[in-house]
Amino acid sequence: MTKTLLALALMATAMGMSSCCDDNMGTTSQPETVIDFEQMKESAVQEFLNYAKVPRPGYQLDKARAYLKAVADENGWKWERDEYGSCWIDVPATKGYEHFPNVILQGHMDMVCASAEGETHDYYNEVGIPVREGDLLRGEHINLGVDNGIGVGMMMAIIKSDAGHGPIRCLFTADEDQGMEGAESLAATTINANYLISLDGEGKAEVLKSSSGGGNIRISNSFERASTVEGQKKITVIIKGLRGGHSGLDIGDHRLSAIVMGIKILSTISTAHGLALIGFDSGIADNAIANKATLEIAVNSTEVETVKSEIQTVVDDFAKEYPEENIVFEANISEITAEDYVCESSVTPKLVGLLNGLKYGPVEFSKTYPNHVATSCNISPLLLKDGEFAVISLYRSDFMDWLDSQETYYSNLADEWGFDFKLLASYPAWFSETEYPMVTMLKKHFSEALGFPVKDSMTHGGLEPGYFLRLNPNLQITCLGPQIDNAHSINETLHIEDIKPLLVAVVKTIQNLDKVE
Repeated sequence: MTKTLLALALMATAMGMSSCCDDNMGTTSQPETVIDFEQMKESAVQEFLNYAKVPRPGYQLDKARAYLKAVADENGWKWERDEYGSCWIDVPATKGYEHFPNVILQGHMDMVCASAEGETHDYYNEVGIPVREGDLLRGEHINLGVDNGIGVGMMMAIIKSDAGHGPIRCLFTADEDQGMEGAESLAATTINANYLISLDGEGKAEVLKSSSGGGNIRISNSFERASTVEGQKKITVIIKGLRGGHSGLDIGDHRLSAIVMGIKILSTISTAHGLALIGFDSGIADNAIANKATLEIAVNSTEVETVKSEIQTVVDDFAKEYPEENIVFEANISEITAEDYVCESSVTPKLVGLLNGLKYGPVEFSKTYPNHVATSCNISPLLLKDGEFAVISLYRSDFMDWLDSQETYYSNLADEWGFDFKLLASYPAWFSETEYPMVTMLKKHFSEALGFPVKDSMTHGGLEPGYFLRLNPNLQITCLGPQIDNAHSINETLHIEDIKPLLVAVVKTIQNLDKVE
């Protein structure tokens, strides 16, 4: 009798334990692991710094791919790449999470390279020197490529940690900052998952729900050399010290473009003086606001001082209009040498006419979301050298009709002034009209980690989710990341403290995907 009662008691205890576990863990229990998110944050920073040692300018990503493949090989994970050059690492589920749905963590390999004033670097072979000042991390001499190197670092920290997870694909797209060709070239089978979390955001305590679409065009021409430069001198105009910044995130912040300054200078002096163009060099990428420029012109020797004074007036006017900018300006006079390719004077009105037709700055702000730029244009880079001219314009908008109209606008502008036109790329806008269940869960974990509600946000910057949704319309998708100041410039700075709550949100979401509808 005693044995029977003992057996019944043991059975009841076992059933009670089973019931408790079922209530809290679901039908399949996962091993409980205490996650040190502070340590994971530091790991993410170190993984980023390791990746930042890899030169990775756009269209030159072989070293980045080799680095990521070495990480995969070292850990026994599968690494693949597509024909264009994007690549991914497949990490199998950990014990107890085998039944979980697939999730994709995504970032891009490339970076916009920027250097300090007066410095020239080989971006394919040189990288920035990390400088950590408390909670801030930046690069010296060359920026570190926080956009989107920290996304890569966070992915590495997650998959190398002891945190349990289902099957994860870490997707590293190519050439996002150059025109999103990598995302555009992906096959649908690469996005074969129900959930995708992009770590390419740049805003504090926010989850992105939309990004602008855009396109970029190139206008070019070749010019004849002047037969004589007798009686002329060269004026070299140097503009520097501007804030620059991201042409999507910062263009609504009343930022001056060095190219716009150069165009205004040319427009002002060309109408009153017969001058010829020698060179114009400004801008590093189409998604970066130009922060410096060099403009070289040939003018009659008798008019040098007058022209120089008029240029100074233009600069002074910009300084009044943009008090936030620290404009550094020089106008140096020298003799014209045999190496100077002076264009025919007839080129000047044609080029000035074209340049005045290019658009820069915010075109329209959103009527629904305060302070959100809905439509804008950037001019960068621009280069006139040895008679060869090319300029690129990147336009962005939340409105597809406006985007579609810009190819016609710029094509007509080029035709009007006798230039060649080419559409380089276009990319779709992304907008989530309803909130995905996965995003609701992520926001809950993110808010709990922050200690206050996370906010929904929109970005005027171009992001790749529009391409991912084209390939997989049923994808539940979101984008987030730590605060980055002055992206795409030498002053690009990462806020390290933002990383920990992001990791908490992403990891806890991954660990609960079996509960998402």
